[in-house]
Amino acid sequence: MAKRNYLVEGLSGAGKSSVYEELIRRGYKAISTDRAWAYHADPDTGLPGGPIHHDNWIWDRQKAVSELESPEPEVLFVCGSSRNRDHFLPYFTKIFNLRIDDDTMRRRLQGRTGDDWELGPEAIGLMLELNRSDEKPAGAMDIDATQPLHQVVDELLRLATQKQVLAVVGSVTCAILLRLFSSPPARIQRSLRKWSATRMTGSVQPRSRRHAGDGREGNGSRPRRLRRPAIIARR
Repeated sequence: MAKRNYLVEGLSGAGKSSVYEELIRRGYKAISTDRAWAYHADPDTGLPGGPIHHDNWIWDRQKAVSELESPEPEVLFVCGSSRNRDHFLPYFTKIFNLRIDDDTMRRRLQGRTGDDWELGPEAIGLMLELNRSDEKPAGAMDIDATQPLHQVVDELLRLATQKQVLAVVGSVTCAILLRLFSSPPARIQRSLRKWSATRMTGSVQPRSRRHAGDGREGNGSRPRRLRRPAIIARR
C-alpha cells in the first residue's frame, strides 16, 4: 500500500501542537513541523537565522521532502504550517485545517508566553485578520478545533480513513463484477451471444405471426403487395 501523508494545519492558537501530542499518545506517527522543519529564514540567503516575522517562517525543503518521500512510516501526520507550505501540498493525501473562532484564538494567544510563541502579543491582530479571511490551503477540510482535544483527534482520524474504507469496498465490488463477467453463468452467456448476433446482422429473426389485416410481418418489415383479382372477360 502506498504511503499516506496527512497535513494538519491551522493558524497560531488553532491547536496543532496539541493534536500532534495526542496523536503520538495514541501511537500514531506524527511530526511537529515547528520542532522538526521550520525556521525563520534570512531574507537574503534563505538560511536560518532571519528576523522573527510571520512572513519568513518556512520549512526546510530537504528535511521536509526526505520525510514525506520516505516509504516509512506507512501513515504520517504532519502538524504545522509555514509560508512555503503550498510547495509541499502535492505530497499530502489529505489536508485538514483546524478552525477556531476569533474569541477562542484571542484567549489562547493571550495566554501564551514568549517561549511558546515567538511572534508575541503584537501579532494577535494579524492572526485574527487572517482568521477572518478564512486563510487555509486549497482543498483543506475544516475541523472544529474548539471542541475538546479528544473529539478533534477523533474527527481527524475519521476523516483521514473515510475514503480509504470506501475505496476498499469499491475495489472488492469491482473484483466481484469482473469475475462475474469474465466467466458469466450459462444464461448470461446465451443472452450475450444472442445480442452479439443481433448487432452483427442488424436485424432480429422475423416472427411467423402477421399483424391482422395489414399484410405486414410481425417484425415490422415492409408491407407485401396484394395481388389484384383476375378480371374474366365476358364473351
